Amino acid sequence: VTPPSRAKAFAPMLSMNNQTWTSTTNDFVYYPHPVLISLDPVLGPFLGGTTVSLYGVGFFNTSTFLVRFNDVETACQLLKGTVNDLDVAECPTPPQAFNQ
Repeated sequence: VTPPSRAKAFAPMLSMNNQTWTSTTNDFVYYPHPVLISLDPVLGPFLGGTTVSLYGVGFFNTSTFLVRFNDVETACQLLKGTVNDLDVAECPTPPQAFNQ
């Protein structure tokens, strides 16, 4: 399986007449759809607070890097570098309701 390519930046160009184009130093970044390969640990207490490491491809560091645990969102931190060519993020698990 070939992992998706990394994020790529392109500089948009503008034209008002389809003949003369302006250039810019501002880039627009396209990034691949992230794919989760595995996570560790795979269980934790209902009280939350377990740090879960996510391993995958196509993780891109944004201000809205979020993961949902049973419909509860939590912010994650993308770690620098990779492990075995996989991107790594760490997320704290939120508390969950215990339904008997």
